[in-house]
Amino acid sequence: MDEKIKILFVDDEENVLAAVKRVFIDTGYIILTATSGREALEILENNDVRVIVSDYRMPEMNGVELLKTIREQRNDIVRIVLSGYADLGAVISAINEGHLYKFISKPWNDEDLKITVANAVEKYSILKRNKELTETLKKKNEELFMLNTKLKDFTKQQSVYFDTKSKTLDTAQRIFNLIPFAVATVDFNNVVMECNAAWTELLSSNIQDPAPKDIIPFIKDVKDKHAASRQIAIGNIAGSLWGTIAEFPEQTCIILVFIAGNKL
Repeated sequence: MDEKIKILFVDDEENVLAAVKRVFIDTGYIILTATSGREALEILENNDVRVIVSDYRMPEMNGVELLKTIREQRNDIVRIVLSGYADLGAVISAINEGHLYKFISKPWNDEDLKITVANAVEKYSILKRNKELTETLKKKNEELFMLNTKLKDFTKQQSVYFDTKSKTLDTAQRIFNLIPFAVATVDFNNVVMECNAAWTELLSSNIQDPAPKDIIPFIKDVKDKHAASRQIAIGNIAGSLWGTIAEFPEQTCIILVFIAGNKL
């Protein structure tokens, strides 16, 4: 048994308190005693009591009044009242109102008293653990709420960013398509990665298509020399073709520009 578990017994009769101490002498509990409600409240100010057992009939402050006061100050303490059958109605009313855990009738049975106190100690531990779990859950919920708030703010910022970027890219593509000569980027497998409208219209080549076969030798020349230019006929269209290798963080590619002259 944990020696730090403190039980407070309150009774205005010293012989009753002495009898209680004898009952619990081998249990491992620390038994504290008080002969009045006022003394009991003073003891509670300096001791971490888990269970209090109070006689009902006491001068100045009866047991139910004492336990109600303790409930207002330390609701975690499990409260038990000792009562004769003459006071049973008042005690049951207090139990129903939630002021008390149980009552023990006088004269008590020693084993029943020890079992009731042991159950009260277990109830205290369960309530304390539930309170700790509730506080932990509350804290986690607050943290989760803050994370959700930050996530919403981040998502909103990202949405604005991507919307702006999408509009920028859309504008860039429109400008790209307004260029009056054919422009495309080609990867090192000779596949068109990007192209403008003029490239598609003049060379009948689109994104993901292989580069026109007429310019494959020129692309090889660009790879070898890093940059090149020449007069060339692509299909039945003559013009000037210029190319260079461009190195971007995500990929290295070849930029091609074709300025058409007259059809052959």
